[in-house]
Amino acid sequence: MTSPSGLNDLPFDVNAFMVIKYSNQMELEDRLYTEINPFLEKVRVMGLYQQALVKSVREILKRLKDENQEYISFLRRLLIMGKEDFKIQFIETYFRTIYQGTTNPVLASGLITSQYLSALEKFGLVENKREKLNDHRTSHYFLNLSLLPILRQEAFKEIE
Repeated sequence: MTSPSGLNDLPFDVNAFMVIKYSNQMELEDRLYTEINPFLEKVRVMGLYQQALVKSVREILKRLKDENQEYISFLRRLLIMGKEDFKIQFIETYFRTIYQGTTNPVLASGLITSQYLSALEKFGLVENKREKLNDHRTSHYFLNLSLLPILRQEAFKEIE
C-alpha cells in the first residue's frame, strides 16, 4: 500500500478543515494571515445555515403538532427505533410488540402506520421509495437523512 502524496490522495475528505501547506514558520504565518479570514467566513456561514435549518425543522414540527399531536408521538417512536429506513410491515410488527398491553388501542394495533407516514412524508421528514417485488408493490420509507441529526435533537423537546 502506498502512502498519500498530496491532499487529493487522502482517503478521506478534509474540505471542512482549514488545510495549510507550509515548509517553514514564516510561510505558515503568511498563509495563516491570508487564509484565516476566508476560513472564518466559511465557519460563520455554516453556523448561520445550521441555525436556519434548525429553525426550519422546529417550524415543521410545530406545524406537524398543530395538525395532529399524534404525528409527533409517531415520529418520536420512529426515531427511538434507531433505524433510518423501514417498511410498513416492520413498523407495525415493532409497534404491536413494543406497545402491546398499552392503553392506546391504535398504537397497539399498528393501524396508524400508513396514515402517519404519509403525514411525515408531506412535511418532508420521510421519503417513500415504492418498490415492486414479486409482482407486489411495497413501500420502503427513509427518514430524511439531512434532517435526521436535528430531528433526533428537536423532536423530543416540548413544541410550543
